[in-house]
Amino acid sequence: MSAPKNPAPAVTHDHLVERAGQWLKAKGCGMVFTEMVTNQTETPDAIGWRNSGQESFLIECKATRSDFLADRNKSFRRGHVAGLGRYRYYMCPPGLIKPEELPARWGLLYCHARKVVMVVGRDPQSYHLTEEFSHEANDRGEIRMFYSALSRLRIDMGVAAFHERVHLPYSVRTKEQAKKEASQTLAAQFGQQAFETFARCVTAPNRVAARDELLETL
Repeated sequence: MSAPKNPAPAVTHDHLVERAGQWLKAKGCGMVFTEMVTNQTETPDAIGWRNSGQESFLIECKATRSDFLADRNKSFRRGHVAGLGRYRYYMCPPGLIKPEELPARWGLLYCHARKVVMVVGRDPQSYHLTEEFSHEANDRGEIRMFYSALSRLRIDMGVAAFHERVHLPYSVRTKEQAKKEASQTLAAQFGQQAFETFARCVTAPNRVAARDELLETL
């Protein structure tokens, strides 16, 4: 029997990590990190938090059998030290990992071309997550991840700008967000080119000429 002319491309680890991050965001995780390296032993492929950080969800991505089997030997998988994530899943191409091969209390996600299917586990959006799939999470390790992320922002932004944004009053932040959303709505409605022309029209000294330019783009 001849091989298919156009075999499906192999799913890469990077692709799985990207899909894992998207899945966590779609499931309501307001903060998601993918392959974020810190000064601790465990670097999760994807991890996200819901309910103001009270619930953490970890996804380990496996594109090959050898990678999945090697994962068992890590110290934080064997229980020598606590691992990250209160709720944990493996994500892989369909059939790569069988449900009966899962460690205790782990979920399983099959990554198809157009969707991610939960084979084992509970949906993060469920308010009835049971102890059946719950782990003792490394809370200190997760706090260190947040500290590392904030430290990177502080370095990139500068101490003064970082401090100003962190302590920005809620009312000011809400107004800024409203302006941003209004700008995005206008851009989508009139097209980016017309929107940029509109922005120039508002501030241009010769507003009549700017207005005529705007009308030509509509």
